[in-house]
Amino acid sequence: MLSIRHNWHSAMPLQWMALLPWLLVCLLSGSARAMQMPPWQQLVFEQKSFWATARGVLTLSEFTDARGARDLDSAQASDTQRSSGYLSLEVNNYVASNSEQITLTLDAATGAAQFRWRLSRGRDSRVKIHEYHDTLIARERREPPAGDDSVSPADWPATHEMNLPLPPQAEGRHIVATHALLVLLPTLLEDPSRADNYLVHTDLNFFRLEADLSDKIVTIGNTLTVDGERRRKDRRCQVLTLRLVPLPGNPEEPDVMLMGMSGKIHVFIDTATGLPLRLRGDAPRIGSAELNLIEASTRNTRNPAQRLRPSPPP
Repeated sequence: MLSIRHNWHSAMPLQWMALLPWLLVCLLSGSARAMQMPPWQQLVFEQKSFWATARGVLTLSEFTDARGARDLDSAQASDTQRSSGYLSLEVNNYVASNSEQITLTLDAATGAAQFRWRLSRGRDSRVKIHEYHDTLIARERREPPAGDDSVSPADWPATHEMNLPLPPQAEGRHIVATHALLVLLPTLLEDPSRADNYLVHTDLNFFRLEADLSDKIVTIGNTLTVDGERRRKDRRCQVLTLRLVPLPGNPEEPDVMLMGMSGKIHVFIDTATGLPLRLRGDAPRIGSAELNLIEASTRNTRNPAQRLRPSPPP
């Protein structure tokens, strides 16, 4: 009688050899789907005009679970830890008397949205919460109680709740929130066609994502502080153009905004550092506008105390 050991060494190699092409395809397709991590932990954008200063601060952290139980050291985390973890993206935008604070939980492997909390302040203040599921998005709106300014936004009562079904176009695609596009830039820069893997969700609307990479290198001069070092220099940039095409049947007018920009958005990405140095698009009541990167903290910074913190509104 042949032993199990004999059968393994004599018969199995032929079967494994037959499976090698299939295994190779699986391995290559799996690596191709992995999202490229951005080189930054924090970005600070700013643009001054004669009537107001627009400022946006984005802070990116890595966690091992959706609750943020453990903050990973970006420079030391393994690929395995990242592929099974989550990203937290905090966004603080200010312009004139209006502001918004956004907290996003993203899947670290794909950038897909898991949870979004948004507080907007201005003429009307409200909180909107979105929880992302396989077939729907649970949406909740909260507003401050009338006549009581002492209540924290976390304790504002819910004024509307609904389940938003995912559109048919979501089949086989990842749902991302608008500001997560800045996290996806390295992935889209590597292969713009991967934009088709995503649908962008705003509040009630969905948009198909398109990306094009210019074959020209553009040189721009800017003053940029990176990890505390301020330098003025000319920087060579690749230009990635993002277009968000509304899906048929959206219930509202197009409302997509990336750091206050809409329409066709041009992102100028430094070839040396991978940092997005400039956003160019259309701004409400202004028309063509730009938002420039003035400060950044990279993921190579080991000491958490050295990371930048959101600046107070100007």
